[in-house]
Amino acid sequence: MKTIEELELEFRKEKSNWPGYSYPLEIKHLKKTDAAVLIPVFKKHGKQIRSYLGSFHNAHAWDMQDAQSFVMNALNRPFPSDTWTFWIGNRVVGIASLEPHAESAQDVQIILAVFGEHQGKGIATGIGKTMRKIAFEVYGYSSFWWLVDQSNVGSIRAAEKLGLDLHHTWTDRVRHSERESGEWRAYWQARDPQLPDGVLQGAPLSYWQETRTSSLLQAVIDARKEKAAKEPEHLEKFHGPNDANGIVAEGNNMWGKAIDQRNQQIRRKTQNLLSATKRKMHKPSLDQRK
Repeated sequence: MKTIEELELEFRKEKSNWPGYSYPLEIKHLKKTDAAVLIPVFKKHGKQIRSYLGSFHNAHAWDMQDAQSFVMNALNRPFPSDTWTFWIGNRVVGIASLEPHAESAQDVQIILAVFGEHQGKGIATGIGKTMRKIAFEVYGYSSFWWLVDQSNVGSIRAAEKLGLDLHHTWTDRVRHSERESGEWRAYWQARDPQLPDGVLQGAPLSYWQETRTSSLLQAVIDARKEKAAKEPEHLEKFHGPNDANGIVAEGNNMWGKAIDQRNQQIRRKTQNLLSATKRKMHKPSLDQRK
């Protein structure tokens, strides 16, 4: 089972250039200063991404204050809402959010938009793959959903490429853009129970709030493996083979109990947070979007 350092290294490892571009697809957490980057994109492509913007209308006519309002709203929404931007080189090519699905804070849905000329190049699939990894392996959500309008062939194709299953369909009389048909599909996938613990299972959220380099992560991983390989040899040298096996087993048991106790504490804190922030389903204009 992979460690949390190995998981982070998967996010940080060097990636190949995205097909048709000179740089790889990168993810960045949304920050306040992104309003200046997003406003020209929203003004140019606002009509195309109305489903993502939800209750924020007329993005094609926004000024800086409007863009800042959108960004601050995204940053201030309570857990588990979260938003990331996606970049290729110095160009922002998409934006995606994780939002609670239905009435459960344990189930999450992706809402995304790929901007203008970057559509039709597989970027939605790449964003979906990254967001699913965050949902399942970092946070540990129970299920991952993608709600797609029947007319959005690109998003349907991306959801199917991710291996998501069609769960159900429904009709929504409220249309959020002229492109929508009002006929919706709900794709989903359940979390693999064999995955390592995420935040909701007790993994420390504080770990993901610190900065580490790929070289540091690799050094930690290598040192841990080297220590695990040499520990039985050292113990056997000083205590003999029989006592060494007993010491290793006792040490593993002690650390296992300590980790279980700590995980239980974190689970209680996380559950209290979930209970405090649990919300009913959003209005369709916010919840049932591409």
